[in-house]
Amino acid sequence: MTPSMDLKFEAPGPGTWVLDTQHFPTPLTRFMSEIMSPTISMAGSDTMARYGSFVVRTGVAINGFHYGRIHSFGTEPGSSEAPQADNPEVRERLNRAVEKFNGRYWQEERRQWFEDVKPESIRINLALASVDVTHLDRPKLFDHLSACRDNIFEMCKRHHTFNVAATLPTGILLTDVTEWTDIPLEDAISLLDGATPISAGITPELEELAEAIREDAAAKSMVMSGSEPAEILAQLRTFSGPVGIAAQKFWLMDGHRLATGFDVSDKIAFELPEMLLQNITNTVDSGPPDQ
Repeated sequence: MTPSMDLKFEAPGPGTWVLDTQHFPTPLTRFMSEIMSPTISMAGSDTMARYGSFVVRTGVAINGFHYGRIHSFGTEPGSSEAPQADNPEVRERLNRAVEKFNGRYWQEERRQWFEDVKPESIRINLALASVDVTHLDRPKLFDHLSACRDNIFEMCKRHHTFNVAATLPTGILLTDVTEWTDIPLEDAISLLDGATPISAGITPELEELAEAIREDAAAKSMVMSGSEPAEILAQLRTFSGPVGIAAQKFWLMDGHRLATGFDVSDKIAFELPEMLLQNITNTVDSGPPDQ
């Protein structure tokens, strides 16, 4: 098969469309492009509207490449005009922005995320990850794949639903620090280094497993044995007691995380056993990182 030379890249509408190379440096699969672009557009714009933001996001996949457009609420895409305050919908959004900011609405959404949405999301994902697809017949396999596809849509939507709650407080912090001091922005942002260990791959499941291994001489000896990483990871899940329980939780949670990108064609962590084992041994040796 030879590459097609007839691909056309035409703007799907007015305004400026920017190629998203941060999340998708290569073309998406058709499977993901049918999910990601409309979900990002819908959830992203709904989130901005909820906070009274004037940002309207639109995403689209062109020949597999993800493009995004941002324009101001109350104006047409591509227009250089500013939203007009005599527009009732514009005034309503301005009032909402003041209300949400003064009421620190992001704190309520933070509570929703940690107390409701995140635990439920973990339960859903663990249930899907626990299915042994090798024992499913064809109809049940198709049903499982459909459930996984629906879940990708839902989890993508949940992710972008909390965009503002995750970023607005950070913006306020950096704005205040640079206004109150002579610290430049690039130094001020270093205040957040290590604030979220999970961003560096240090998850609660990894810490629990590392702690269990430290307390079990046989498990620690196996981890440090130099055997094949995939074999070591498999053996840890056969241990009785805390090590086996923690290893199974780690396998289901950390092992099923996307590791090389955001598409279904990318590798998940348990396809990279050397990386997983290195994370385990580093955490066993050094413990969680000190912020």
